Amino acid sequence: MRRVYPEITKFKVLKLCFIESRVLAVVLFRIGQYLWSKKFIWRLAPIIKRFNEILTGFECHLDSTIGEGLLIAHTQNIVIAQGAIIGKNVTIYNGVTLGAVSKNKGESDLRFPRIKDGAVIYTGAKILGPVTIGIRAIVGANAVVLDNVPDGCVAVGVPAHILEHKGGL
Repeated sequence: MRRVYPEITKFKVLKLCFIESRVLAVVLFRIGQYLWSKKFIWRLAPIIKRFNEILTGFECHLDSTIGEGLLIAHTQNIVIAQGAIIGKNVTIYNGVTLGAVSKNKGESDLRFPRIKDGAVIYTGAKILGPVTIGIRAIVGANAVVLDNVPDGCVAVGVPAHILEHKGGL
């Protein structure tokens, strides 16, 4: 399901940055990531990243990949690791960690979570390692996800287990 937004201008985004810390967090991340990609001004990117962490509590590595339409419901204590991949229209609540696992000799380079389009990750959830959260899947509050969550499923608990499959997929 695609979110429908009214006409968004640069002035409205700037105004929202002062009203909503969740908008500010995403805007600063996007600016930092843009600067990171430019060879001649890349040194400014870590400063923007740190400024974002101080102001909003949103810690996101500049090498992570985040699709359009990211909704951060509450910015505090969100940590997104270096190689994490987040699809379009994903919702993340406060206290979420998308973290890597250590790489042992001879293992593949896949160490980071992948969140597919439309997923929702609730408060305090920890998604660790090369885990895939499926399309429109839900990760419950304080769940610790160590295995893949299929499309349209709900994962809860420590360690997380599949609670139900939502219909309509």
